[in-house]
Amino acid sequence: MYNEERKKEYLRHVVEDLGQTPQSAKALFNKTKDYEDLLNKDLCDFTFSEIDKLLSTFAASSINALRKNISVLRKYADWCCSCNISIDNINHYDEINMEIESLQKYLNKERSVCPSREQVLKDISKIRNCSDKFLILALFEGVRTEAPGELLRAKISKLNGNILTFENGEEKILSRTLVDLAKTSSQEEEYISATGTASLLGMKGNIVNSRNNTRSDSLEALNIRLTNRLITLRKELNIPYLTIPRLYTAGIVEQFREIMKKYNISKEDVFESQYVEMVSSNYNISSYGKGALKNKFYNYL
Repeated sequence: MYNEERKKEYLRHVVEDLGQTPQSAKALFNKTKDYEDLLNKDLCDFTFSEIDKLLSTFAASSINALRKNISVLRKYADWCCSCNISIDNINHYDEINMEIESLQKYLNKERSVCPSREQVLKDISKIRNCSDKFLILALFEGVRTEAPGELLRAKISKLNGNILTFENGEEKILSRTLVDLAKTSSQEEEYISATGTASLLGMKGNIVNSRNNTRSDSLEALNIRLTNRLITLRKELNIPYLTIPRLYTAGIVEQFREIMKKYNISKEDVFESQYVEMVSSNYNISSYGKGALKNKFYNYL
């Protein structure tokens, strides 16, 4: 950390006086050290133009993450001003425009990967195993429960038309493409690895059949198995959005984009309740307020 003794004193203040955990501030101080070294000045003494450049170095992937970083910096600068240890005793972090439109320029667009449905379909067409295709498109369409790994034990017998019922009773709506993939996946007898090695699968009536040597079927184990499967595919295919949160977010954004196009409305208006209600019930976002939805999805539209 730059100006380490001062930073440590502030961290003690966070813990002892405020009764808060210091982890986020400590992590951020470690991240800003190089830039402080470059300018040879402490964070609390940055001018607004220097702060403007600093925020871009964070490569934040979301508005929420960026706002949290700014909040940490603002509180630190406030403390420095109250202790009369900053150069001009002015908190220049207060000058940051916190509106979404103004903060977007600091986001790392490469990390904010949000593919369209067309792109997802194009990418999964290159994948050889139907079970992998099913899992990716299912996560994109919001066909999952709170425990995403439950997809791995969903039964083909529970697919009635385009409605899939999970073990916990939740029902999800599948597109025609996903229905077809579910049926094909349930018939797969072997899984082909990237090296071409075939592993026999146990045929137990699942949509996604598992290897015969699978040890645990607990939800925790299934969540880990699904995550690891996506990690492997992401590395093999170099598709950065293959994570559970990104696929879920991309599916919601796709719905908002379709609503904007259909009703010829702006991304300012699409978060009004009458349009949010049009988003597929698969995603369970109807209970979220306009502000929360805008914070999370606005910069993707």
